[in-house]
Amino acid sequence: MSAAPTRPHDELQYLDLIRDVLDRGDPRPDRTGTGTLAIFAPPNLRFSLADSTLPLLTTKRTFLRGIVEELLWFVRGCTDAKQLSAKGVKIWDGNGSKEFLEKRGLGHRREG
Repeated sequence: MSAAPTRPHDELQYLDLIRDVLDRGDPRPDRTGTGTLAIFAPPNLRFSLADSTLPLLTTKRTFLRGIVEELLWFVRGCTDAKQLSAKGVKIWDGNGSKEFLEKRGLGHRREG
């Protein structure tokens, strides 16, 4: 009886996608002028949450406390980015500024 085939680590899906973008990606302009590479209709990535696992990239440093704070913020139904910012999680700061909202025709919305 042969052993069941082992499933590759979930993170390899992400690494394979990055390799594909680097190898076949088309140059695209972006707002910063840096330029990006993109592929049309990339494959869906599927991650298992079985056995208390969390799909977290290990090939780069990750702000784990920020990830947890943001997740709890979402779960609580919060929408005010100032709550995250006060805890040192700045990822949403630019998206709730008055300038950002006005540029998108949302100047009537509350800042944050």
